Order: sequence, then C-alpha cells, then structure tokens
Amino acid sequence: MVRNGFSRSRKQRYKCKDCNKTIVENYTYNACFSHINKQIVLLLTEGMGIRSIARILQISTTTLLKRIIDISDRVNLQVMTPESSYEIDELCTFVKAKSKRIWIVYAFERESKNIVGFNVGARSNLTLKKVVDKVLNANPQAVFTDRLKNYKSLIP
Repeated sequence: MVRNGFSRSRKQRYKCKDCNKTIVENYTYNACFSHINKQIVLLLTEGMGIRSIARILQISTTTLLKRIIDISDRVNLQVMTPESSYEIDELCTFVKAKSKRIWIVYAFERESKNIVGFNVGARSNLTLKKVVDKVLNANPQAVFTDRLKNYKSLIP
C-alpha cells in the first residue's frame, strides 16, 4: 500500500500496488463498514422499516435498498425434499406509493415451515410461474394454495 492523496473529507487515501484498489483508513460514512450487513439483516428480521433502519444506521435509504438487494442475492434457500407437501401464497406490498403495488410470491414446506422459493413482481402468471415450477420440479405430494384463479392454469 502506498499513499494516494486525500479524499473529499480530507482523509488519507491509500492505493494497493497489486490491484490498484484505493481505500481510506478511517471512513466517516457508516455504510463503508463490513459489519453493517449483519445489522441490516438483524433489523429487518425484527420487522423494522426501511427508513427506520436507515436512520438508526445513519446511512441513506438508497444505499440501504442496494445493500438489501445484494444480501438477498446471497440467500441460500432450503433444499426441497421430494414427496413433501408445499404451500404457495402471495402477499402485497408497495414501493413509495400505495398505487405502486408489488407482490411477493413464496413457497414453503408445510412440515418444516422452511421457505423453499420466492419471487417478487407484478401479480401475474409470470411471477407465480417461477415459484410454481420450482415446487412442481420437486415432485410434491400435494400443493396447497389460496385458490387464486391463476393457480388453476399453472398447477395440474
């Protein structure tokens, strides 16, 4: 590492000779710390809202949403066991305004209550199909739904 000037906040910047990556020794913005992802997951599982988490962790909501997407990309879902019973359901939420609805479709194994698949999108057959296909590939004993009419065309 060699010195490489100063940041806008007048912090000493360093540069790696091998990979040319630059770092700052003491960050002032909390989102730069590596332990922040664990705190985000903890606060989300406690049911806190996006703005509350951003305020507590002193990071922007945009940064928080980007971190949540990164964390969700690394989520390992449970392995589906063949010949089990699964339940598929959906829930509605919104982004910024109640008129901007999005749907979260999820499937879980009824015995263990483990989530085995989910998808986020519009309330359409395309969004439902991704989760339904994953469940059907596991050769389920039974599939339970809330009798939404879209399921009739997707589940034999």
